[in-house]
Amino acid sequence: AGKLVKNPPNTVIHTIADSVKSSLGPTTYPVVRDLVDDVFTATEQEIEDATKFMMERAKQVVEPGCGLAVAVATSAQLYQRYPDLKRVGVVLCGGNIDLDNLPWTSRKRKADEMGKM
Repeated sequence: AGKLVKNPPNTVIHTIADSVKSSLGPTTYPVVRDLVDDVFTATEQEIEDATKFMMERAKQVVEPGCGLAVAVATSAQLYQRYPDLKRVGVVLCGGNIDLDNLPWTSRKRKADEMGKM
């Protein structure tokens, strides 16, 4: 939109990718405005699926913030916007992960607990 639009105060942002959960301010917005060419989004399910994919297939323990990058790098929207794109790099990170609190482990734990009732 060409200008900084702030979230209302105390806006709660729900995401499993908490390492990338932030807002732009008067210091960071000009940097993004001047240097970022495009912005992509991913759903929570896409982030979860990409994070799980990296762990199951690539055997890499990554945090959901990395899952977000993988979700976008493997998305149709990226290649629709940039059809001539040949290579994509993703920086893998895993320092901000709680293995006991991943969505698919949490759901399994809840299902197991429900089965015991």
